[in-house]
Formats: sequence, structure tokens, C-alpha cells
Amino acid sequence: MNNTNLDVDLTQEADMDAPDLVLGWLERLGTADWASAEQSASEDEKLPSTPTRQHTQEHLEDISPTTTKFSSDSIFDTPYVDTAGSPHAHNDTSSNTDATSVGYQEDSSCEDQLVSTAEKTASLDSYEAPSNLDFSGHIHDARPETPEKHDPDLPELVWITSCLQCTLANLPCSRTLPGCSRCQRSGHSDLCLLQRRKVPSRGEFVRGNTVLNTTPVLLKVQGEDEELWNRKAALMEELHQYWLEEQDRRNWVLPSPYSTQGGFKRQGNRTRTALHPGEEVGRRTYKNLHLA
Repeated sequence: MNNTNLDVDLTQEADMDAPDLVLGWLERLGTADWASAEQSASEDEKLPSTPTRQHTQEHLEDISPTTTKFSSDSIFDTPYVDTAGSPHAHNDTSSNTDATSVGYQEDSSCEDQLVSTAEKTASLDSYEAPSNLDFSGHIHDARPETPEKHDPDLPELVWITSCLQCTLANLPCSRTLPGCSRCQRSGHSDLCLLQRRKVPSRGEFVRGNTVLNTTPVLLKVQGEDEELWNRKAALMEELHQYWLEEQDRRNWVLPSPYSTQGGFKRQGNRTRTALHPGEEVGRRTYKNLHLA
């Protein structure tokens, strides 16, 4: 009878302990799952990055607690020595010495500047009133000086330019007297239309007219035959008129858009009408000549 009761009690205790075992097993199972999930999440959050740099250790001189001898004679830094002769920062004299600081009384640069400035100050007693005031003088207007006229008995330095025949043919000219090489080869050296630049001493310049001042004129020297000169002047006038007609005929169908007769670019940069073919190409030639 006693054995039967003992078996019943053990069975009841086992039945009572079974729920606790199941609950404990479930708790352990849940804790393990959460721990593995947290570990995997923490591993996923780590991003690749550059490893931290390890600083090299500086080898410094070990200071002995019992020895006061150092490798340098002074415990301070070596003063800066300026070998180039340039001024130091703030013009401070302490940069060339071993002193650690300069006192207020030792730095006298400011006082020297104040003293020198005060010594140069002008006094009110030094002013002297003018004794005589001359109000009788008249004011003369400045007039442009006219160039001195050249003595006709002396030769003038003349800049000779290309002849008109070579200029119209767009060919280089030798610019030699009495005629260029091309006119000499063609047999018309007597009608070579050599030109020259205008000379200020002869009063050939017009004030403010750049076009006329830079236009060359026909060269005429003293002793030249008057009849031959008239033939050359007539030939030059004929060739010049021919050149002007060519310029007018060049754009007779449609006016240039930059001209006053044009349309869409009337207010733009307008080209200046040429009055002369120019000096053309050639060696720069100067001659001392007696101009007629």
C-alpha cells in the first residue's frame, strides 16, 4: 500500500515538473535565436574602411635622471641668422639674440620715431609772408608752336615710297632715283612716279586730318625739267582716277552692309573710304634731297 502511494506521488510531481521544463526549453530556444540574430545584424552593419594608421615611434634622446649633460650647449633654439640682409619680422632686434624677451624700456624704436618726427615739425613762426605781390602780369594763352621752316638751300631728309605704277600692280618697288628698276627695264624711267611722305617743315600737314597727312605725294626735286614734271603729274592724275573708278566699281551691285547705303549693319563699324592706294611694299629708303 505504501509503495502504491509513493508511485502516485512521484507521478504527480513529474506531471507538475513537465510544464516547467517545457517553458524553460522554450525560453532557452528564444534567447538563442535572438542572440544569433543580433550577432548577424551587428556583423552586417560593419562597413569596410581604411585601417587605422599606426604612428611611428620617434626616437628621442633619453634623459638620464642623474646626468645633466645634453648634446647641445644651450637648452634654447639657435637664433635665426639672416644672410640675405632682409629685415626681420616686425624689425625686432630680439630675433638675433639669445634673450627670451625684450623689455618695454629696452625697445626704443618707437621713441626714436617719435623724436625724429617731432624734430621735423615745422613751426608757425617760420612762415614768411611775400613782400611784393605782382598782379600786373597778363595771362598769355598758350598757342601751338608752328614748325620752323626749312632753309631751301639745305637738303632735307625725305622718306621715299614706292612709285604709283608698282603700287597699282601690287609689286615691290626698288625706290631708287631717278626711277625704280621696273620702270627702267620697261624703258620709261623718265615717267617713274616715285612718291614721298609729307614733310612737316614744308607746311604740308593739315591739323587733325590723318588721312591727308598720311597720303604720299609725287616726288619733285630741284632741277627737274618742268615739261617732264607736267607729264608725270598728268599721268599720276590719270592713274589715280582709274584706281578710284575701280574702287567704286568693286561693289556696285550690292552696297557694303557697313556703308551708309547698307541695311542691317548701318550702325556698326564703318570702313573708311580710301583716297589713295598707299605706299605699297618696298625697302625703307631715306634720301637727303633738295625738294622743289
